Amino acid sequence: MELLVARGHQVTAFCLYNSFGNSGWLETLRAETRSQISVVFGDIRDADSIQAAVVGHDGVIHLAALIAIPYSYQAPRSYVDTNAVGTLNVLEASRRAGVSRFIHTSTSEVYGTAQYVPIDERHPLVGQSPYSASKIAADRIMFSNSIWGEPELIRATSEKYGAQATVGVINFMSDESGRSAVRRVRDGTVEMGDIANAVTRVQNLGLGEVVLQSVDKDGTGQGFPLPKIHKVWSTPNIPVIAAGGFGSTTHIAECLANEHVEAVLTSNLLAFLGDGLARARAQAVGTGTDMARWNSLKTFS
Repeated sequence: MELLVARGHQVTAFCLYNSFGNSGWLETLRAETRSQISVVFGDIRDADSIQAAVVGHDGVIHLAALIAIPYSYQAPRSYVDTNAVGTLNVLEASRRAGVSRFIHTSTSEVYGTAQYVPIDERHPLVGQSPYSASKIAADRIMFSNSIWGEPELIRATSEKYGAQATVGVINFMSDESGRSAVRRVRDGTVEMGDIANAVTRVQNLGLGEVVLQSVDKDGTGQGFPLPKIHKVWSTPNIPVIAAGGFGSTTHIAECLANEHVEAVLTSNLLAFLGDGLARARAQAVGTGTDMARWNSLKTFS
């Protein structure tokens, strides 16, 4: 920030609102530097406040995050809301405002305990805490939003750092005829496209995984619509993660029993169903799904 000011850039700092008007580490800057920075208070969890802050800016450097690992075990939802959803809010606000350059910061915690040293970008991603898992989600959100606008960025990232560093997210829903189709928003306009073509495009970019997100079923608890997208299953040669609609441990077990699904993505189990994560895993293992056996959730801690 000091360098940007020294080079003559107009700098705005977006700080978490507090009743004391404290701007954190900005308070330690020299007075002459601090006086040239416009400070805006808000919360990245609030899409409206971040949208107002980025208007008129050419670039965004996204540093905001909850970072304390121990507290993430006590308040995991706050980490998901800030680090994952907050990142999406900043990214979407920047897209709508026409920001030309977006810099996102990650953390070495996304790699978990080192499986080899020195750790490089090819190291597997291991979410050993809610904090690290939320940062992995933020990183993947960044990549998934570049699939359509900057495909060469995705291809270059996969080639340089390996396919395991990238994932594509495809939102699909029923179109007017009742068929499932890709839902894509461009400049505020909703566009519908063929799911199989979208999966092929993601695969050709060299991504390591593809998340199929059901917009229709997300949040309903009615289950993931496996039959509606059966034509897709012959397409991918990369792992498929199903997301949207999971409302019970049975839904998850049924989805994992499908030979084309490598994993499921859900928040219901963590937020609403108490020990739902452990029960879902036990049920999936009981129906023959190949996954690690847990004696208790203490494995996480």
